Amino acid sequence: NTLFVAKKHSEARELYSKAIELNPDNAVLYSNRSACHLIEEAYGFAIEDASTAIKKDPSYAKGYYRRACGYISLCQYKNALKDFRQVCKLAPKDKAARKRYTECDKLVRKEAFEKAIECDNLKPPSERIDMSSIVVSDSYDGLRLPESIDLEWIKQLMEFYRAENKLPLYDVYKILYGIKELVQDAPSLI
Repeated sequence: NTLFVAKKHSEARELYSKAIELNPDNAVLYSNRSACHLIEEAYGFAIEDASTAIKKDPSYAKGYYRRACGYISLCQYKNALKDFRQVCKLAPKDKAARKRYTECDKLVRKEAFEKAIECDNLKPPSERIDMSSIVVSDSYDGLRLPESIDLEWIKQLMEFYRAENKLPLYDVYKILYGIKELVQDAPSLI
């Protein structure tokens, strides 16, 4: 611990490793080596050592705290939040842990919000829909879209809808694509 306090973290880590060889069931040693890994930005090793500390002593709050810090450093906020929650249960008077829990909770909420408003594909549906993948069932025997739409077909369509029937999705898309082309080709109203 003296080397750790003196900020000689790699030397402290080596001594913790030697101590672990002598006492492999000591959760504190794994947790302390995890702290060295965190400072050295070896987050995967930090998480691994903290997880081992937790396995050795599931009631050791610092194991969860150090693993949570590793998870935060790797932007795994949900995992970190679970561990900070456990720290708060094991050490309810630890103000620093409660503060980190609150900060992590905000990060989880921010990440969820950003994911909710994220738009993976800015292309309009007309460019994303593959018409060849839309199949009209052989059992469908209702009204179908003709090659050219005339007044008679529109009247049939109106009666068809009044009877609460539905056109197949393929035909609906074809109608919408046709309208899109008409509107795009039309001169601007402004």
